[in-house]
Amino acid sequence: MVNNTLFSKKLSFYFALIGLFVLYQHTALAGQTYRFGVTNVETVMTTAAQWNPILAWLEQRTGIRLTLQMGMNAEDTQARLMRGEYDFFLGYPLLQDAVREPLGFRVLLKSKNVSNRSAIVVQAKSRYRSLSDLKEAKLWVTHESAFIAHTLPMAALSGAAVKVRLQSVSNQESLVMAFKMGQIPAAALNLGMFERAMAGHSEDYRILWSSADLPSLPIGVQNSVPLGVAERVQAALIEMVNDEAGQKILQSLNRRMGAKLSGWQVATDAEYQFAIAGYRQLERGKLACDD
Repeated sequence: MVNNTLFSKKLSFYFALIGLFVLYQHTALAGQTYRFGVTNVETVMTTAAQWNPILAWLEQRTGIRLTLQMGMNAEDTQARLMRGEYDFFLGYPLLQDAVREPLGFRVLLKSKNVSNRSAIVVQAKSRYRSLSDLKEAKLWVTHESAFIAHTLPMAALSGAAVKVRLQSVSNQESLVMAFKMGQIPAAALNLGMFERAMAGHSEDYRILWSSADLPSLPIGVQNSVPLGVAERVQAALIEMVNDEAGQKILQSLNRRMGAKLSGWQVATDAEYQFAIAGYRQLERGKLACDD
């Protein structure tokens, strides 16, 4: 009897400890705010209109608070990313060694049923008919951290031995809008986003080069984020399409935006090795030029 009583007291004590630990974790989550960075594919206002409802739903579903943060342009966002100012990040730039190695960023998720292609496009009325025609011409691009809209097009031009004069634009949305208005004769960009913006106007542009299909933009997490938090965010985004409130948010966003959000699925660094290698090659080229 004595042993049974002692065992019961010990069992009660252990359960109490577990309860306190769970309570502590819940309290810690409730008081912690995690920063969700997004690469500058679109303007800050457009990005906020898309992601703030999703992040609000995530907090309601998990109790984990994430706030959208990004620079006013790609260069600013890149600097913040390298300083470790984002806990989660959406975009290819998280695959750079300068980000992955010191901060331990790893891929968590990717969009479902979405692929991207890199491209170099010109106005239909321009004299440019091939990549070689762009020699010494002006080419409008976004920041070099943009793998799809910068790194891959530069690699294609380098492979064709074509040197161009780069003109920088703060984000792809601004670049596409300027092209649509006829203000830009040639641009490197994300072809999917461009084609959505140019829907019904395919006769107004010519594609000089495009890549093969690429995986959608990854969502990654910094290693300073507790594993339990990362797993809960991952699981919630995967289940968003099966949640009634989550479905309504995605349907509402899809009515307003060109891109269709079909939900997310698990992804790993292994699916993005081509981009990791591409960023490394770009960095080696920069170092060679510096030497």
